[in-house]
Amino acid sequence: MTTPIPAYVDGDNINSFLERMDLFFLAEEIDNDVKKVAKLAALLPLCLFEKLKASLAPEKILGSKYARIREKLVTLETPVVNKALARFEFSSLSRSPGQTVPDDAATLKKAVIPCDFGSAMDTFFCERLIGGMKDAQIVAALLALDDEKSFDFRLPLQSKQRL
Repeated sequence: MTTPIPAYVDGDNINSFLERMDLFFLAEEIDNDVKKVAKLAALLPLCLFEKLKASLAPEKILGSKYARIREKLVTLETPVVNKALARFEFSSLSRSPGQTVPDDAATLKKAVIPCDFGSAMDTFFCERLIGGMKDAQIVAALLALDDEKSFDFRLPLQSKQRL
């Protein structure tokens, strides 16, 4: 038997949670909709369970198809994003004094996702992260790297120091 899936917690990414559920069902060879719905519903917090019930009414949760339950959960848990506001908030972020590079990177990664920059996301992310560096030599070294180099290569270089 595989490791159980932790319960969904408000604030978690619903798509990642559902993807993990699908992998769990695959590993456990569960292909019955009733069992899938029951397991999924058991892992939801009560407030989300109640919202799901209300959104399906008059249909019952156990009478619903797993695909429909997934669709409803994504709709309920995916907030409508104002891209302009998300981009403004992202561009307004600045590194706090004493904040480590990995913490700054984590903050920026979380903030860049709703901006929907598409293929330019890595570029915007790199610019904001490098803009927060305090050491001119490290900034120069990072900017000297080829654009072809993955940013994943740059981050460990920076995180060796608390800049």
